[in-house]
Amino acid sequence: MGQVKMVSQEAVRAILTEDWDPLNVRRFGVTDEYDSYIAEVSALLVQDNSTAAITALLEEIASVRMLVDLPRSRHRDAAEKLRQLAENQAKEQ
Repeated sequence: MGQVKMVSQEAVRAILTEDWDPLNVRRFGVTDEYDSYIAEVSALLVQDNSTAAITALLEEIASVRMLVDLPRSRHRDAAEKLRQLAENQAKEQ
């Protein structure tokens, strides 16, 4: 697999909002709640797009910064989608 140079911020936003959504804001039609994390998540996808690293970041954001407790599977599922996004975009670059 090639190294991704950049990822679509809109695609990262969609995954954070639709798949991860620790604050359950999607049900209210909010789409920008997690925008402050897009750059950090995107940077990690460029550096280390392993599912484990992405899962750890999402867990840290939710549990430490948001004080939200989610099942690990929710972080892992979103991380896997983010990893797939990075992999697919690396092929296109």
